[in-house]
Amino acid sequence: MGLWKKNKKTNASTSQQSADESRQNLNELVLQSIHEGVIIVGPDGNIRLANPAACELIGRSQAELDHVYFDSVINLLDKTGNRVSEGRNPISVALKNREYGEVRNLDIVAADSNKNTPVSIIITPTNEDDPNLIVTFRDIDQELKDERERSDFISTARS
Repeated sequence: MGLWKKNKKTNASTSQQSADESRQNLNELVLQSIHEGVIIVGPDGNIRLANPAACELIGRSQAELDHVYFDSVINLLDKTGNRVSEGRNPISVALKNREYGEVRNLDIVAADSNKNTPVSIIITPTNEDDPNLIVTFRDIDQELKDERERSDFISTARS
């Protein structure tokens, strides 16, 4: 009887471990597959994780981003083409204040090609037990082109 109970516990433990691994694999699949760039920034400002889309937007490999201070590798420009200072950087502000942030009027410059990409940035703090930031970069280039075309169409129609 005692052997049966032990095997039942072992099976439950193995089943839970398998479910945890499956969940971890699904989380990894999502991060690797989505088109938005996602980075996790630790409380010290160092990048803890970057998905392939983020690496492409930033213009650096995962290895080049791993445990590097975010502001030294993420080059954000305002609409006048000036580099966003650390004090005005939305990631810096969110790190300092531990608050949600959203900005839509910045460009990110890829280090490997110097290509400017307009992005929407959403910054979400995680819980206090694990005080990281989840930073999402969404390429809004096509969205902005569509908005300009609509605006041009409307102004032409009014003329």
